Amino acid sequence: MKLSLFSTKSNESGFRLHSYEVWNWGTFDRHFYKIEPLGETSLLTGANASGKTTLIDGLLTLLVPERRMRFYNQTAGLKGERTEDSYVLGEYGENEDADIKETKKLRPDKSKAHSVLLAVFQNESQFVTLAQARWFSGSELKRSFILCHKQLSIAGDFSQFDSSGDWKKRLKQKYPKQGSKDVIHFMDTPVEYGRLMRKVFGMRSEKAHTLFSQTIGVKVLGDLNEFVRLQMLEERDAESEFQKIKNYFKTLSDAHRAIEKAYQQIDLLNPIREKAVLLTAHKINLAVVENHKSAAPFWFAQKRATLIKNFVEEKSKESETINEEWSILASEMNQLSDQERDLDIQIKTDEVGKQISSLERRNNDLSTAKEERTEELKHYNELASSLEFQTDLQTREHFEEQRINAVARKKTTEKVWEQNDQERVETLSHKQTLDRNFEMISNELTVLRSQKNNITGSAARIRNEIISHLGVSEKEIPFIGELIQVRKDSKEWESAIERLLHNFALRLIIPIEHYQKVNKYVHENDLRGRIVYHRFNKKELAPSIFNTPEENELIHKLDLHPKLTELAEQ
Repeated sequence: MKLSLFSTKSNESGFRLHSYEVWNWGTFDRHFYKIEPLGETSLLTGANASGKTTLIDGLLTLLVPERRMRFYNQTAGLKGERTEDSYVLGEYGENEDADIKETKKLRPDKSKAHSVLLAVFQNESQFVTLAQARWFSGSELKRSFILCHKQLSIAGDFSQFDSSGDWKKRLKQKYPKQGSKDVIHFMDTPVEYGRLMRKVFGMRSEKAHTLFSQTIGVKVLGDLNEFVRLQMLEERDAESEFQKIKNYFKTLSDAHRAIEKAYQQIDLLNPIREKAVLLTAHKINLAVVENHKSAAPFWFAQKRATLIKNFVEEKSKESETINEEWSILASEMNQLSDQERDLDIQIKTDEVGKQISSLERRNNDLSTAKEERTEELKHYNELASSLEFQTDLQTREHFEEQRINAVARKKTTEKVWEQNDQERVETLSHKQTLDRNFEMISNELTVLRSQKNNITGSAARIRNEIISHLGVSEKEIPFIGELIQVRKDSKEWESAIERLLHNFALRLIIPIEHYQKVNKYVHENDLRGRIVYHRFNKKELAPSIFNTPEENELIHKLDLHPKLTELAEQ
């Protein structure tokens, strides 16, 4: 794959977004919605709640497949308020009344809810399409990941989407293999999908996904060095690398000492080597003398060779005579073979001969069939024995009766299996719900143990960040709820009063000497939540507004801290 690394044309500098489509994603319902940057740098604008973040989260889902690497709508509020399930179901708000909060959904029926995300990328030589399909199986969200080396579209390739999986077969038939290479790849896990994406796009590691996710959610960059070190560079274990270098140095030092020792050993062995060379020269001289001594028997060997040659010539003549006799006998044998062949042909053409041949063939076929059925019977008896059925059945009726019993048992087993599988799925779903509730309650208990009031969640966290930044105590910047308590003679109203004053109790009181610092901190930092605060100046007081004649009013059922009274009078 040839890339124009230094091209100044935006549609040629590596892979660029060519088109992006969504179907049933968030508030983009029923119709196919498409944007086409065509490889150019584009700006997405719109009013609040117009769906900009929904589109960006869909593109983030395509490029960052693993949930642990991404968070939806990071700049708008708490992490985790939007999920893949909420996007597929089309959640867009809540119905609020006195007791029940219900989430509004565009696609509330999970059996019919499905969603498709698709993005086409292009460089100077090819198209690559990333797509993800989602649907529900019971209460579980199923996902399928697709990467294709062709330009796809939702209208042309996913309009006949079904949860049974027939759409995959249609796409495989529409985009067959090219030689031994697959044009379209289907994956069930985000890990495999991410690995193939990095290979096709030339990404070096998972850091590319993490960096993309962090870049989308950046609101305040902060320390650039820390951002580059944590988000763009791979983590390295300096201690382990130092230990490796230390071990390598020790190994080299040992090798150097061994080489020096070897040189010393060679110097000590040189005299022995000289003696060995002299001994080798003496051995060579001795071998030459021995060769001269052994030359005497040569004449006797030559004489023996002559005698053997004469003997071989005599035996060769005898062999030729025997070969001639063998040729005559072979000719006679061939004649007898021809006669035997003629007799076999006459027997086969005869009626009796034909019957014999037919019986022999039938006998062979029956023997083979008998062996095959014997093996099948043996295998059947083994299976029947393992299932506690009767073995060695003697009649066809017994076999048919046992077959009917086996079919009935199979149906019963399948029903039990389906029931157990359904119970398992329900149990797992219930366990997940309990785990989430347990984690949420544990977090609240942890916060409650660390503070003196019952205020938890993002409000308590934001107040702690503010007082930590200002270096003041909780008493100087209190919640209104910390300055209010229900009177002992009005305890029966406590539950109703808590519901009524819940939002009011979560407001902060900021003394005027800290107000400017708090205001600056709130506007310059991402609080990841919402907080309401009021300026308090105890020097400016007005006539009391709590002198009301009605004894049943709410104010007469509360004990108020003097600071709250002063704030209300302002």
